[in-house]
Amino acid sequence: MKTALAGIFVFLFFSCGQNSGGDNRGELKETFGSLVAYQAQPASFRIVSQIPGNGDISIAVKADNRRDLVTQLAALSGHLDATIDDLQANEICFLEISGMNDQTGYWRQVLPLFVVDGAEFELVADAPPAGSTEPHQLRIKGGGEEQQFLEEWSWALYNQAIPLSDDGSSFEEYDNLNQEYIEKARPLVSTFYLISRERNHRDHLDKYSELYLQAPEEVKNSKYAVDLANHIHRITHAPAAIDFSKILTARTSRVLPFDPGAFADKEYLVLYIWASWEPQAVAQLEDLEKVVSGHDN
Repeated sequence: MKTALAGIFVFLFFSCGQNSGGDNRGELKETFGSLVAYQAQPASFRIVSQIPGNGDISIAVKADNRRDLVTQLAALSGHLDATIDDLQANEICFLEISGMNDQTGYWRQVLPLFVVDGAEFELVADAPPAGSTEPHQLRIKGGGEEQQFLEEWSWALYNQAIPLSDDGSSFEEYDNLNQEYIEKARPLVSTFYLISRERNHRDHLDKYSELYLQAPEEVKNSKYAVDLANHIHRITHAPAAIDFSKILTARTSRVLPFDPGAFADKEYLVLYIWASWEPQAVAQLEDLEKVVSGHDN
């Protein structure tokens, strides 16, 4: 694998003067004139439950990417009374909950939770909807409008039959459902969380920016709204040109941050991805230099 990757020339040409349209692009450029720093606020909250008839219930608390484990809880015989203090306020986490029901056997449900510092949440088991094979429908009591919005979205997602795209590579209807809830245009942190899951910021630039500008300050200061504001800034402040003479290097697999303003007098950027442990890749650097030196733009 190393040999196959290291000897490849990778030329990525970026036209820096592209404009994706929009009558108010200049206004947005002024409004989103600089990057915004996110200030995380540690949070601590209590969560309780009393759900008998399901044995010992396992609860994995995961970060908003649904991959990173924050902590693991156990509701012995369905009883839980725990304090969680490893999360940030006004962010989203997910509870992956599973147990063994006396009547229906093993079950598993995932609930989003809107983190509120100092809050007390209760995990409640309601009767399942008609036709459901689940022993109950879990919900989280507490969290207000944010939590209600998240649970409506999560339950709609859970109950939707989501077919694969034609090429079998993605779940197209999943994206549509996210967009459906975004278009409710509710100025909530949870709305901006859903936007952060999308990759269509350019396509919805006007709508997303309007939603951001109408949001209250506490929502604008959230992790997900800050992420959107910075996306809009980068879109509206694309560099006019790129300088070949500037070199990007990394000592690990991550490219170090760089200032786009440093690439102000050229039209294209060439990226050559190589590894120091591959002699052939190192030898190709001389060829790359010849290619670059032969073009002024």
